[in-house]
Amino acid sequence: MSFNPNWVSSPYNTINEIITYNNMDKKQLDESFKEKEIHLDDLLDGKVYINKKVASILSMVFNNSEEFWINKQQIYDKRVEQLDSKEKDDWIKSLPIKEISEEGFINSKSNNLYKECLNFFGVSNIFDWKVKYIHNSNLSFRKSEGFDSTKSSVISWLRMGELHIKNVKYPKYDREKFEYLLENDIKNLTRKSSPILFIPKLIELCYNCGVKLSIQKAPKNCKVYGVTKFSPEGNPLMILSFRYLSDDQFWFTLFHEAGHIILHEKKLLNFEEESIIEYNEKFTQEEEEANLFAEEILIPFQLKNKLTSLNGNKKRLIAFSMEANVSPGIVVGQLQNKKIISHSYLNAYKRRFNREEINSSFKEAIQTLASK
Repeated sequence: MSFNPNWVSSPYNTINEIITYNNMDKKQLDESFKEKEIHLDDLLDGKVYINKKVASILSMVFNNSEEFWINKQQIYDKRVEQLDSKEKDDWIKSLPIKEISEEGFINSKSNNLYKECLNFFGVSNIFDWKVKYIHNSNLSFRKSEGFDSTKSSVISWLRMGELHIKNVKYPKYDREKFEYLLENDIKNLTRKSSPILFIPKLIELCYNCGVKLSIQKAPKNCKVYGVTKFSPEGNPLMILSFRYLSDDQFWFTLFHEAGHIILHEKKLLNFEEESIIEYNEKFTQEEEEANLFAEEILIPFQLKNKLTSLNGNKKRLIAFSMEANVSPGIVVGQLQNKKIISHSYLNAYKRRFNREEINSSFKEAIQTLASK
């Protein structure tokens, strides 16, 4: 077994290429590395610096020379140093520093803001940041030169959402339980009037079936609604921005994202922001399916005809919302979306929420779970 690529790439990318090229068993490899007090995941994530000792281990495992690995690390170090000195200032300027600092993830007044930002993203340099968040992620950005503030803001929003819940140990994902809770207990929460009343319960219900739910306000230049993906452990992760502080927008987004989890298990990351994501026909179909899933939970099929016959009648609107077991605001949102009424009509029935109440309720709920 011999594989000695000569292109310039990070050492851990090369390790992954060797494993893939030779169709090697990662579990067996991990056991071999653990005998040398090294974890394969740490190698692949770039957390292990390749000194002479590590190079000797790699040469034995992969059947090539120590010099290959030492040279690989030295070339990589030089490339990173050149890259960082050239792009550091532009990279920092592209990030939503104010919002990241307000969330407590960095100190914006630090003498080494660059290091603060690297630690926030969990990377050692800009090159690793590009590899982790641009090249190896499922995000499909439109091509742009240099550092784009929209792109960097989206990545920062995702990172903040993930960091909020990193200390919580979640149970194994239970798909059937999640689907049941969506149609019953979680739907019941739509009639609650305040985030203080429904967010802690919503976080707890999702936790009980192994769903990671995070709420993070979108920073400047980041017009997102929500995102779903699956963690390496198999748990679905759902991050919501609560972009519009109204009940119809929040609950429809939540059930839409839940639809992706139920219908499109472990497929590509689903992201709600059309201006920065390039959708193909498959994505468009999946978005339509998630919309239908959300609509069916909020307004069941047997009530669809009655919904279309409301015609903006206020008394029938209230009675219908009670029958459907959702808030009047959700019914108004559906009527507007289906163009049964105008987008300016009956908006007083939508509940408007307070951002501070949302943030404090979410963080307190997460702290409770983390302390278990």
